Amino acid sequence: MTIEIISIDFDYLRSLPCAANHLYWSSIFILPRWLEVWWQCFGSASNYLCEIKESSQTIGIAPLLVSGSQARFIGSPDVCDYMDFIIAPNKETEFFTALLDDMKQKNIDHLQLDSLRYDSPTMKVLPNLARDQGHEVTTRLEDVSLDVELPATWDEYLYILQSKQRRELQRKLRRLYEAGVVRFISIGSKDDFFPVLDMFFKLLRESREAKALFMTPIMESFFRGIAITMSKDDLLRFGILELDGGSVNISV
Repeated sequence: MTIEIISIDFDYLRSLPCAANHLYWSSIFILPRWLEVWWQCFGSASNYLCEIKESSQTIGIAPLLVSGSQARFIGSPDVCDYMDFIIAPNKETEFFTALLDDMKQKNIDHLQLDSLRYDSPTMKVLPNLARDQGHEVTTRLEDVSLDVELPATWDEYLYILQSKQRRELQRKLRRLYEAGVVRFISIGSKDDFFPVLDMFFKLLRESREAKALFMTPIMESFFRGIAITMSKDDLLRFGILELDGGSVNISV
């Protein structure tokens, strides 16, 4: 088996999801368009964007930033819930062996991987493999992410709630519908979403001081870029809650 490590750019990376659908794209935060917009807005270090092939077939992508002898994921925890490598299932050992060898040749001796899910293949394979090669490895709990598998219907969703939660939700819904005429609208990639995007930033800044401080000009530029580029793959949806004809909440 021949292993190749090839430096690539974002143009090439964007062509991969359709051509390399055998790879495991674990979340939206590692899709090519998301990585590229983040890099354009926040990238300050050199990128280590490489494709690893085994016998001419892609077995993984490493989306990393390099500063001196240190490397980390392209992305940041403030706008990426999860980060990871893109690897073909059951090829993790081959991928990480090649990656560690290449990083050693390039004098990269520190790899910091933030925002990895506990069940990521990276967490299951890389630490033991790195230790076997004599590297020092430390892991720590960074944060807690809560999720739930949603049922098919609203009534089924209510059923999985605790009785106190169910009553509280129903109480708030009654208050909402008593407040005026309620309407929910969905705006997708093929619609004119730019006015909605402007309203989203306005409502976000008005809702809380911390959110207003978070939404700096560069951060707004990032989210505008994400909205535009993700719409090209039909991955953009706005949910607009209107009360008496005025927008009171926008979800993305």
